[in-house]
Amino acid sequence: MRSGRLGIGVLFISALLNSFAQADPKVEEQILAPAGNGSSIIISEHGVHVAVVGLNGSRMGVSIDGVAGPVVDQILLPNGQPFGGGNTVGVSTVGDIALPVLFSPNGDHYAYAAKIGNDAVIFHDGKEITRGPYNASVLNFGPLCFSPSGKHLFFILTDTAGGVKRQFMMDGKPVSILPQENPPAVYFSPDESRYMYYAMSEDHSRSTLVVDGKDSGYFGNHLRFSSDNKVLCVNVVNGK
Repeated sequence: MRSGRLGIGVLFISALLNSFAQADPKVEEQILAPAGNGSSIIISEHGVHVAVVGLNGSRMGVSIDGVAGPVVDQILLPNGQPFGGGNTVGVSTVGDIALPVLFSPNGDHYAYAAKIGNDAVIFHDGKEITRGPYNASVLNFGPLCFSPSGKHLFFILTDTAGGVKRQFMMDGKPVSILPQENPPAVYFSPDESRYMYYAMSEDHSRSTLVVDGKDSGYFGNHLRFSSDNKVLCVNVVNGK
């Protein structure tokens, strides 16, 4: 993350300087948020999209490219911790959990978490996709994360009511087998139509490889997908 305590006006000045450095500059000005309301600005690394997090009356909200999203009680960081706010500017990068809005690497998609009442709510491209009881560890085990091209959003929800229960989520839908790593390391095929990760079998008797959300029945190392989306891995048999 690259951040600093910069005013909103600085964002406009940078855009103008960048335009003037090119031939036949065309300057387009867009108001992102009113000045002086404690807004934080998050810029996508690619695609030139801007998120503004700030007060909306007595509550909070996120605007993307000047379009306001739902009003919430509190904005959370990608790991579920409360976002403190403040006049800051930052660039969203892969794996960054210090900024409240996560952009996909190409800038085409975005996601963020928020607290509404007693619930933690996940928003993906402006739509609510997941809701669950809020607790201090709700996204701590598996923060919000995009696949390399941004087609998929995955995370792990933790519920601490009556004992710790964790649920792996892919695009807002539950996957029955929990990834073994913390945070989850998920491998995607070139076209991102398939994915896999390491896990324990559901009866916790063995390590296994989960492919497309299902137990493959085998375990391998050096995971990767071929160019035609087939799983490739190394399986050591009898120590050889």
